Amino acid sequence: MEEERRICKNCKRDVAAVNFSLHEAHCMRFLAVCPKCEEPVASKDMKEHLAKAHKEAEECQERSVKCHFCELELPFHKLQSHLDACGSRTTMCWDCGKYVMHKAQEGHKLTCQTGNKPRAPGEFHTCRYLC
Repeated sequence: MEEERRICKNCKRDVAAVNFSLHEAHCMRFLAVCPKCEEPVASKDMKEHLAKAHKEAEECQERSVKCHFCELELPFHKLQSHLDACGSRTTMCWDCGKYVMHKAQEGHKLTCQTGNKPRAPGEFHTCRYLC
């Protein structure tokens, strides 16, 4: 038998009917819906959410920014899709010979092993010239 469910008008979550009254009381007291993205946010965090999550939308979307993987300059509004693609490209680790995605290199630096000795931060080189 499937349990009855209800949608909370405040946070838009699907809640089991048996828990709905308790959920609704808590939700109305502690959560608010962001006026910009319509996502539920803790009331105490709303100012911070608006400043962090929506600040970029208030800045010029055509401003020039650099990709931190390849240093290509492009408009801000294209950066995220570029980072998704560029970060998924791989480069060979000259220490262990494995191909590592650009976005995973920081983590790889800490786990890359020469022999069986874990490497310390700063001991990793991404090219044969030790740059």
